[in-house]
Amino acid sequence: MKILLECIRKISVILFFTIYATNSFADEKICITSGEWAPYISKELKYYGVASRIVSEAFALEGVKVVYKFYPWKRSYIEAHKGKCNSSIGWTKKTDREAIFMFSDEPVIIGQSVFFHLKKKHLKWDPYKQNYENLRGFKVGMLFGEVNRKEFENAVTTGIIRVEKVGSLEQNFKKMILGRIQLITTDKDVGYDIINKKISPDKIKLFTHTISVPDTTKYYLILSKKNKRNKKFMILFNRGLKKLKASGKYDQYYIESRQGKYLIKK
Repeated sequence: MKILLECIRKISVILFFTIYATNSFADEKICITSGEWAPYISKELKYYGVASRIVSEAFALEGVKVVYKFYPWKRSYIEAHKGKCNSSIGWTKKTDREAIFMFSDEPVIIGQSVFFHLKKKHLKWDPYKQNYENLRGFKVGMLFGEVNRKEFENAVTTGIIRVEKVGSLEQNFKKMILGRIQLITTDKDVGYDIINKKISPDKIKLFTHTISVPDTTKYYLILSKKNKRNKKFMILFNRGLKKLKASGKYDQYYIESRQGKYLIKK
């Protein structure tokens, strides 16, 4: 009986300090830096965009309030590294980054490369086979400076497809409506953001997308290893993000973003 009571006492002490440590973060604030990357992250959108909303809600489920500070991307990274802010959002894993930052267990954003096209233009396309012969004669809209996969570049070099480059995605979508190009390569959510912002409501339903490549790009929340409190913040965020996904709200927020519901009407 004595041994049992001692075990109960020890367990009670451990539970008390675990609960205390967690509750000590209740109503805490965490500073997160970011650049502009609509529709994922932008001070011009409701909730600062879908990714920012996901991060804010995940922390809120664990009693932590998020304060965002927007800078150019390079400065966002530096400010988070120096510790002036705890964290930054929207970064891919790289060896040099992992040396100085903790990365969230799961990505906040999963970017998917797609071909946008008109619904009336059926594509015989398999992203795994990359058979560009099925796209022979297509004109593809791209941006100046944009680089695509080796298979895509080979199809351009051999004349299977042609590329027209412009300065903005908006130009490409308008060219597509006019029939001057048949495909646009871009990130799925970035493309829908431009459609919702820049295309007239009666034309929005003309567009659809097809996955162009099977792989995705994962973007994480990062917290500086310099700040000792960040270990606990990371635990809380990982836990909150799992709760958010289990509730279905994570997927809901993405659907709302693609429907243009985070746009601020001016």
